[in-house]
Amino acid sequence: MIKDHTEGYYWQDDYYPDISHVYKSTDYKYDIDVRLIDGCGDSVSQQRLEKSVEVLKEFEEKLPFRSFAIVSPLVPPHPCEEHNWIQLKGTMDYHDYGEFVLKYLHKYFDAKHVLLIQWDCFITNIDKWKDEFLDYDLVYTISDGCQKDNSEFIEDVGHFNGGLTLRSKKFCQSTSDYFTNAKSKDGIIYRFDESSGMVYKQNEDLLIHENYEELKKYDLKFASPSLSSEFSLGNHTLPILPHRKETAFGFHDMDMKFQIVEDDNGEPIIMKYKDELNRSMKWLSDKEDTIFMGQSVKYSGNSIYGTLQDIDDEKRLELPVFEEIQMGMSTGMALNGHVPISCFPRMDFLLRCMDSLVNHLDKIQSMSNGQMKPKVIIRTAIGSREPLNGGVQHTQNYIEELKSMLTEVKVVVLDKTENIFNEFTKAYDRVGSTILIEYGDYYNDR
Repeated sequence: MIKDHTEGYYWQDDYYPDISHVYKSTDYKYDIDVRLIDGCGDSVSQQRLEKSVEVLKEFEEKLPFRSFAIVSPLVPPHPCEEHNWIQLKGTMDYHDYGEFVLKYLHKYFDAKHVLLIQWDCFITNIDKWKDEFLDYDLVYTISDGCQKDNSEFIEDVGHFNGGLTLRSKKFCQSTSDYFTNAKSKDGIIYRFDESSGMVYKQNEDLLIHENYEELKKYDLKFASPSLSSEFSLGNHTLPILPHRKETAFGFHDMDMKFQIVEDDNGEPIIMKYKDELNRSMKWLSDKEDTIFMGQSVKYSGNSIYGTLQDIDDEKRLELPVFEEIQMGMSTGMALNGHVPISCFPRMDFLLRCMDSLVNHLDKIQSMSNGQMKPKVIIRTAIGSREPLNGGVQHTQNYIEELKSMLTEVKVVVLDKTENIFNEFTKAYDRVGSTILIEYGDYYNDR
């Protein structure tokens, strides 16, 4: 973004925003200001702001903190009150966010600490809040499974995220000084990408990680991975099972991105995991050569049935419980010009057809010297554990085992909502067959 250097913009060192109007509780328990930062100037800002208001209200209702406010160039919609909004003078895109948080955030709160949140952050277990968090200058979000790191600060930058963090005023003032004055080459926010020839701004959490040793010189205390995992978990690098979210105070859901689809009036609507599966199936059903087959594709009986609501009955072929035969039928129909969407409700049931899958469908191109290239789109899911755990025989994850056995059939993991539609369209367009693995726990959770 090209910055206007006339007076009164947040990126000017001598500019201080008016935050005196922000409501401050008189009976707060913790000297913490909550700030939800939203400034990305793209086409979904208003929809994201609506969600931001919901998130801020949730935090305000549950936490005995000093103040709560959205920082944004746009006026948040009702029911956000004026005293819950700090105007960000000047637009801010995705790349500007990191610079803002590192250099200017300290001007937007007065408390000893700030709880920095975004529109995709949630409180998952209020009982996990610890007063011990306040002993540190930075407590952060990490990937589940990395809490066993015994170092002072998380070593793997890939599992460290700044979206839901607790930062002291001292920390924010220190990063402002360090990154404003670029006190080392790693402290330079602007980076040059040799491959594209473009100058870009580095993400703030990556910059904190890269400059950890330098920032420690400001006498800052960083929470350990084990303590941070009790503060907030995230799925920015690794997927997380729903029941694991409640092991921490908060959760940063990086997968909760808007899937912008227009309704009949041209208005954007929000798509969720199950919505995207429905949209993908409707798109496939409009192709003349597709047919949906398997257990409970025509009659209710499992979760996959609920993603086939917009498909005509003549496109559905209901089958009994004979997985080996189903896979063989799918291969035969594909060899005769159809594109079967063959549904196996759980990965555990897919084990019943390994011979037809591994020794036939996956090897038929090689066996026919490339003359036969059947296209089967296989849907299966890792069984859900919430709200009812189906047991170990219904909830196993065999993704890596499938990848190790299959050479011609592509294995695709649908762990991100925003990828679902594109992966199904790619499966239809590619030469050969694809297994798309869903997460049953995500059907109602995202």
